[in-house]
Amino acid sequence: MFDPIDFGDFEKRTGIRKRDFPVTGWKRAGRIFALRDLAKVLDIRAMSKEYLFRLLLSVTLTGDGKTKVYKDGRIKLLRADPHGLLIGQTFLLRSKYQGILENFPRVFGSFCEVRGMAKLPARIVLGESAEGEQVIAHYVPPILEGNSVSHEPLLLDGIHRNFLAMSVGTTLEAIVVHGVSAPFPARPMEWGSISVMNEKPPKEERFFDLKPELFRDLKSIGIDG
Repeated sequence: MFDPIDFGDFEKRTGIRKRDFPVTGWKRAGRIFALRDLAKVLDIRAMSKEYLFRLLLSVTLTGDGKTKVYKDGRIKLLRADPHGLLIGQTFLLRSKYQGILENFPRVFGSFCEVRGMAKLPARIVLGESAEGEQVIAHYVPPILEGNSVSHEPLLLDGIHRNFLAMSVGTTLEAIVVHGVSAPFPARPMEWGSISVMNEKPPKEERFFDLKPELFRDLKSIGIDG
């Protein structure tokens, strides 16, 4: 679940101000929404690297708003082969990856935009809520973290998108952060360890040996995986 973020809180957490939006007219937007919660997409713009990096450099640990885990990291954009990634999540939710397949192409359907998610880089979206409020949403490609042990990147966010890309034998746009200041929040495992489920398992069973204090709080800065 993604709770909308008032823009004042978003600015405090990230340092991003309304004048950093790509279009002046977007300043009417007062909150950050999840992309999937938009009732209507009004405009789409490429996200600048500066904007994206400021988002990522603001990522903190859940329950610890001061520790910025990517502050001293090196961020790179690349195309990733899901087969070469390690995962920390124990399950895939069937309804979620089916929803991506069925609904994602419709999100940007009225725009001359990259088709599908595999080749879609980061985007900033102006949209409307169900109540007609103008809001901002982000599309951020899957986030990986560098791995100094086996050198196989660790998949932090975007497991369902990676599963779909792997299933059809393609690569997809991704972001990798090297030099993360906190250990990965779960035990890295191979894809063969994951289970497809119709319902989410209990919280304590959703990750391999999860350390909750190391969980990255992406939602607080407007990233909804």
